[in-house]
Amino acid sequence: MALLGHVLFDRATGGRQLLKDCASLLEKGIPVFFFPEGTRSRDPTQLLPFKAGAFKLAKDAEATIVPISIVGTGAIMRIGHETELDLDQDASGKSPRVVITVHEPIVVKAEDTVESLREASADVIQTGIRTAALS
Repeated sequence: MALLGHVLFDRATGGRQLLKDCASLLEKGIPVFFFPEGTRSRDPTQLLPFKAGAFKLAKDAEATIVPISIVGTGAIMRIGHETELDLDQDASGKSPRVVITVHEPIVVKAEDTVESLREASADVIQTGIRTAALS
């Protein structure tokens, strides 16, 4: 994962080093990708509260946020078994389906707060999850 550029999260440091490493990448013009929930929700239709770190980083770096909704991974990646993919068909013969929606970017402005960025991102992603679940 490190060879691919994955920035490792060490729970012992509480994310401080992770945010420093990501800030360094952003300064070099390299985009970073966060899962701001911190862990996956057991309810595939409802997000967990977003942690503030990614949004503080975006505000400090004046980086554009690109919200992405990902729906259906719970069916192929069970919690606790993320390195195993279950692509088998269900009893009705249907294969699992994952829907990824890239939403309109959120341009960070000076007047934005960490909380407003967090709320705006969560609202967009939650809407994407609901929309994908209905289709």
